[in-house]
Amino acid sequence: MESAAIEGPPPLTVSRCTRDGFSAYPADDLGCQMCGATPPELEILEAEGRGTVRAVVTVHRHRGWPDTPFQIAAIQLDAGPVVRTLLLEGGVGDAVTGQHVVDADGTAHYAFAPAVIS
Repeated sequence: MESAAIEGPPPLTVSRCTRDGFSAYPADDLGCQMCGATPPELEILEAEGRGTVRAVVTVHRHRGWPDTPFQIAAIQLDAGPVVRTLLLEGGVGDAVTGQHVVDADGTAHYAFAPAVIS
């Protein structure tokens, strides 16, 4: 997979219900998926792109970028919601950090890789 990392982790825009605390990604400004609360009880926030891998699937047949095989993962963000995204490396239970990767055409894509512990 030809890619180059951009400085990160870039934030993700999520919605959070002030009534029950439920967070959603992508941000949903129509209503809480759990209790039905509507704005102004919904906050739109930027969540840090950090979380834990909950599930992984390997894709073997796909047209375009990225080349196969590659992994898609369900990432439980530290901020609450689950995102499904490209996983550059790692497995279930790993702490990961989001980043942008750039394909050969110069298009940036969001992906996760193991968190760097300093």
